[in-house]
Amino acid sequence: IAKKVRSSVVGVIAEGSANFNNSSVGSGIIMSADGYIITNNHVIDSMNKITVVLDDSTNYTAYVVGTDSRTDLAVLKIDADNLPAASFGDSEKLEQGDLAVAIGNPAG
Repeated sequence: IAKKVRSSVVGVIAEGSANFNNSSVGSGIIMSADGYIITNNHVIDSMNKITVVLDDSTNYTAYVVGTDSRTDLAVLKIDADNLPAASFGDSEKLEQGDLAVAIGNPAG
């Protein structure tokens, strides 16, 4: 599983909130080949600069497309094409007891 999705996992570095000169790091997943990234809202909330780091160490400046603090999700966009997007399962097909694996890059 990890081998299949590794190239779709990204690091997210956010810097400079509106009130403080601080930073935050987290992970994300490439949602589509044209540069949409899913991450956690708490990683990027109120930050001024967001950088996405791909598995090959390439850095991209990202901008926020949308956020939802209630579910702690955010969607970012980077200007890139032909990215290795993750394949997503169908949550309607999940059953109690099915295997679940969490893969990320929370420490960059």
